[in-house]
Amino acid sequence: MPIGAAGVQKRYQESRHSRSAKFTFPKKVTVPAVPNVKEAYAGFLPWSEFKKLIIDDSGTLVKRLFFDNVRDWQGYNDVNSGIKKTLESQDKNRFVLMNNGATIIARTVILSGDDFTVEDYQIVNGCQTSHVLYDHRDLLDDTVSIPVRLISTRDEEVTKAIIKATNWQTQITEEQLYALEEFPKTLELFFNSIQSERLYFERRSRQYESASVEKTRVITFDGMIKAFAGMFLNEPHRTTKNYKSVKAKLGKDIFAKNQRAEPYYAAALAAYRVEAAFRGKRIPSELKPARFQILLAIRILTAGYNMPLLTANKIEQYCTKIVAALNDVNAAETVIQNAVKVVHTATGGNTERDNLRSESFTEGVIKAAQQAYDDSNTTT
Repeated sequence: MPIGAAGVQKRYQESRHSRSAKFTFPKKVTVPAVPNVKEAYAGFLPWSEFKKLIIDDSGTLVKRLFFDNVRDWQGYNDVNSGIKKTLESQDKNRFVLMNNGATIIARTVILSGDDFTVEDYQIVNGCQTSHVLYDHRDLLDDTVSIPVRLISTRDEEVTKAIIKATNWQTQITEEQLYALEEFPKTLELFFNSIQSERLYFERRSRQYESASVEKTRVITFDGMIKAFAGMFLNEPHRTTKNYKSVKAKLGKDIFAKNQRAEPYYAAALAAYRVEAAFRGKRIPSELKPARFQILLAIRILTAGYNMPLLTANKIEQYCTKIVAALNDVNAAETVIQNAVKVVHTATGGNTERDNLRSESFTEGVIKAAQQAYDDSNTTT
């Protein structure tokens, strides 16, 4: 049975994050039957057993277990510092009473008495706790127990509902919750597949904080939304003036099912080049409020205003023109400066913030950019 490109990507993702572990779970209770959940258990694991779930044979924390967390490791903020302080104290045996522990969702659970084997599992809540425990593993013994919920299900809607509910105890944004959907995960894999001009889509908060990557190449979830909306939805004025209305498009016009990934990468690459130009003072700082109009102008100048549907295969070719113009640093600089000229023209000499954030200004940018595009193609 054909499964399509999305299905292939999904199965690749599942195989990439697949892992099994064996541990003993004596202090548990069986959760009563729940629809679409094969089985579930709640209880406490001593450190010697919990570590079998999060540490591989080489002694390394298995970070791919947290792929379905709404956040990546957040570092030693106030909460994580508090966990650290408890583990370093003489009262570390109180940890089990002071921590919410971990929620584990596995596609397969094999039980023999108190001995468990879990396969294809993720720790969907407990990323922060697991990192702190791992960092202080040399201090730990079985006086430290971890509250654990173990759930066996293959139902994705059940999984997402559990992730959202178990993470609701700490403040999370709408964007962080939406990061659990399929399209953002697919987009992350798409970004990782491009090597020509490497960029990193930060689907989860602080995902690349500890990675040895150039931080300017990381585009945040918010940054991706704004760049895409400004460049491909023709709404650069709303990204700064009324961002709430842009976020309302999540799942509809932004990160929508069946959309192609190419426009998102093109928007991220354009944003990366433009921000570099601002840092290098090659774009006047007074145009900073118009940075998303500059992205829109880049799109029109390189590929024209009229574009295929964002779900159509033809959008790939359209975006190829944009990416090709931006891949080379020198060529990109020419494109950017041409876009800046268009934006300057549209300002009419008025660079006040309120003007640069208006819909009428965006309309002026579109008109000036399309005229420049038409003139260029007529000349050639």
